[in-house]
Amino acid sequence: MPGMSKLDTVNVCLAAINEYRVGSLETGTTSIAAEAERYVDRSTAYFCSIGWPCNTQRARPYTPDAAQQIDLTGTAILKIKAAGPSQHRNLVIRSNKVYDADKGAFTLGTDPIFLDVSEQLDFDELDPFLREQVSQHAAQMFARRQNGNQLSDQYLGQELGLTDQMQLRQTIWPTGPMAGSQGQQQQQGGG
Repeated sequence: MPGMSKLDTVNVCLAAINEYRVGSLETGTTSIAAEAERYVDRSTAYFCSIGWPCNTQRARPYTPDAAQQIDLTGTAILKIKAAGPSQHRNLVIRSNKVYDADKGAFTLGTDPIFLDVSEQLDFDELDPFLREQVSQHAAQMFARRQNGNQLSDQYLGQELGLTDQMQLRQTIWPTGPMAGSQGQQQQQGGG
């Protein structure tokens, strides 16, 4: 299943407000199609930040620099979670750097830090089912902002709900600790 293209998704957004389809993207202009594309981009970023198999790498090692910090500037990383040997740490992104929320510091020490990372992807790089979900979400948000019709919003919400039910629950973040780490915890706890 090849899935929807970004142009298809922009046209879904336009159809949600009874506008005519377009034959090409109008990126960067002030047209209604370009506005719909901005909603597609916003929904893509929203879903990428959730963390899915298509945009998440697990237990990626990062080595702190000479200042014992990990700078994420210039990366497409939207979300991190400590993993593997580092999973006991409460690490978050703050000012484009990895921040230890428990210590209240950017200083992480000299040992490698292992992180699960979710990265921003372009719409066309997403899993086909995820593209469908982004499409429905973008259409609902776009129509809600453009015409504010409560009945239309309700119908679009139902369509999003149906798409959501069909989407396989593959998010990375709610799954808990990695399987390898779980086994290590059981051995340490005598389980």
